[in-house]
Amino acid sequence: VYVGARAVGEDHASSTNLAIAMNARGGPGIVLASVAFDGGIVSRSFFASLVMLAVVTSLLAGAWLDRLVRKNLPLRAGERPRDVPDTCELEPATATVAGD
Repeated sequence: VYVGARAVGEDHASSTNLAIAMNARGGPGIVLASVAFDGGIVSRSFFASLVMLAVVTSLLAGAWLDRLVRKNLPLRAGERPRDVPDTCELEPATATVAGD
């Protein structure tokens, strides 16, 4: 996926993010592993490895994309960043109105 994205002109960061997102094998990987196991194509230990690979790649892709979203998306009005503790003391904003 990375090589294909680079070939069509995407930059390194976009290509990396796309490759990581597309690497998540999740549900289809587990279904394919189950069909292969039921058909006698793979052993029990290899089936377990395939299922584990599907789960781990999905978790890693999710964590990567969550980090990317937290880092790059602007906050909505009044929303606090997730990495700032709730106990953080902020100075209250003071507003002055013309004519006071």
